[in-house]
Amino acid sequence: MQKVTLVTGINGGLGSNIAKQLLLKGEKVIGLTKNPRNQSLLHLEDLAHKVTYAKGDICDLDTIRNILKDHKITHIFNCAGYTTIQSAHAAPLDCFRTNIMGTATILEAARLNGDIKGILCMESDKSYGNFEFKELPYREHQALKPQGILDASKAATSYVALSYYHNYHVPVFTARASSLYGPGDFNETRLIVGSTLRLLRGESPVIYEGVANNIREFLYLEDAARIMTQMMDKVSTAAGKAYNVGSGYKYTVREVVEQLTKTSGLDIKPLIKPLTNKAIVISEQFLDCSRMLSLLPSNVTQCLGLREGLSKTFSWYKRFTPNKEEFRNAA
Repeated sequence: MQKVTLVTGINGGLGSNIAKQLLLKGEKVIGLTKNPRNQSLLHLEDLAHKVTYAKGDICDLDTIRNILKDHKITHIFNCAGYTTIQSAHAAPLDCFRTNIMGTATILEAARLNGDIKGILCMESDKSYGNFEFKELPYREHQALKPQGILDASKAATSYVALSYYHNYHVPVFTARASSLYGPGDFNETRLIVGSTLRLLRGESPVIYEGVANNIREFLYLEDAARIMTQMMDKVSTAAGKAYNVGSGYKYTVREVVEQLTKTSGLDIKPLIKPLTNKAIVISEQFLDCSRMLSLLPSNVTQCLGLREGLSKTFSWYKRFTPNKEEFRNAA
């Protein structure tokens, strides 16, 4: 049977990078999108013509079932949904609908159709919630204790996905990824995207009050996509489990902004602004990836360090942002 993969959220940073990895291996990719765009990483890198796009709402069960049947889908990467604290906090009901019920709809369609060989549902390190520093790094066996809107939606994704495995033997696993960055991400509210675009305009990057010393583990999107596509190849082992997916490289927000500024070549200081959004922000987040490392060979899990990753990221945005209209169409 030919492998045919459905990627939800295909225009987003992770979805587009996963699709790119699959296309470069010669695999057939179907992209689910609610609002078709003229641009994405796949369009900008001249790969979109190799994708078959299917328009639909991730929460519409009949539509998803028809897509699975009509395209003879064998595998699913569910990357659709809210991914930023600010957007989730501003629209909690739609966040819960998309992240939680969207996941449930994908899994229910897979259960009813019965021909799916593997499903990866994206969570986030936000699933864990706020732990004391002495309890870090996050480990998969730890109880989830989310408080923020995005955090709760991601934790619920985990429970929903794994319940479908235990009750119906749907071959699903989840990935709790660290902070993702790199080509293909068009959300200017993210630290690295927003800072890069400001620097390209000759403006100071922004650091919000109280977050400069927050610690995050950063994972380059291309590395994340490679790891996750390889995990899918191990679905017989991975199914029924959650996996932390990270690089092992952790930095403060201030260190990231300083390195990105150095990459830009500008002699410029960050602009400190008050944090107007009252969403819950976790101070320290980083992962123990032992489970992932035991599943995959070291040549797959080796990731770019921050300096090289930011350099490649900055170069990519510099290449594509001169045509601002194209770039904004992708956002």
